[in-house]
Amino acid sequence: MDTAVITNGAEMFEAMRWAAAASIRDDNIVPLGPTPEKALNPEVREIFVRIVSNCRQFVPLVKGLTAKYSATGKL
Repeated sequence: MDTAVITNGAEMFEAMRWAAAASIRDDNIVPLGPTPEKALNPEVREIFVRIVSNCRQFVPLVKGLTAKYSATGKL
């Protein structure tokens, strides 16, 4: 395996953003029953919020770096 090749590009950050956003969205859906509870505690929820925000910023950065270095043949 060539370790010089990047295999976890923008798609990976998009997938992480999507998964974190889905976790937050699903946690906002109040389950039916006598004692509805949130699945995420506040600390974990904040981590997911930060993942969504950070991945949103990383995607264009990674796409730019990928374009730059693939043009040079060093990717």
